[in-house]
Amino acid sequence: MKNRVKTHLIQAKQYAADGNRNHALDSIRKALAVDPGEILITEVLISMERTGTGSDIQEDIGTPDTSVQRRENTIERNNTADMDAKLEKLFNLSDEALSSGNNAKALAYLKKALKLFPEASEAEKRLQKLKNRIRAGNLVKIGLKKVSSGDIEKAISASRKAFDLLPAAEGLKELLSSIEAASEPASGEEEEKEAGLEEETDSGAQLWADRIRTAVKDDKFEEAGEMVAEAVKKHPGDTLLDSFYSKLKRLGFVTASEESS
Repeated sequence: MKNRVKTHLIQAKQYAADGNRNHALDSIRKALAVDPGEILITEVLISMERTGTGSDIQEDIGTPDTSVQRRENTIERNNTADMDAKLEKLFNLSDEALSSGNNAKALAYLKKALKLFPEASEAEKRLQKLKNRIRAGNLVKIGLKKVSSGDIEKAISASRKAFDLLPAAEGLKELLSSIEAASEPASGEEEEKEAGLEEETDSGAQLWADRIRTAVKDDKFEEAGEMVAEAVKKHPGDTLLDSFYSKLKRLGFVTASEESS
């Protein structure tokens, strides 16, 4: 069927190039009669209009005057509507399963949707998004277990991978807070240390420190990592900035490119 459409369209282009408008229109009508939904027909029409050989050509094509063509159009519209309804139902079933906490069932519905409608980009997007959500959630759970067992390095690795998959992953903030708490000294000791560090910090470095502290407070860890990498270059040896730098690097928010840039 597609070869027949292409043959008619090639003829239409040739006729249009020769200035034979009526024959070009006849060839396009024949292509439409074979497959009214073929995207190549639209592309040829656009191409002809751009070159000026098909000015107002779509108005002259009209609808093929055959009852077969009208039936084909109706069948195509009905099939599309049925497909959309089935796809939407699978999406809804997946959402319901997800709301009830059944990730496996939600995943199964989306896999079925993609299998039935392989060209549906929305099904593919939803499936990948759910996979990322599940993987990120599992990584958060692993990270929390590692914090509990005292393995901070592996907890940091898990948090970083979860963040890369889904920055808003459920429980990720709790994991990062747990890592930070496990990596810091007791609160009283930390306050004394910070007070001592700030006495050694000049005004320019202090401004950087305030900005970094604000970014961390707002959960903008990536931004804080970029700032601290720049700050320690501008103020080498500043103990407060070095302290922030070591913490953010340990959490994985200072990348190798930022260190070397």
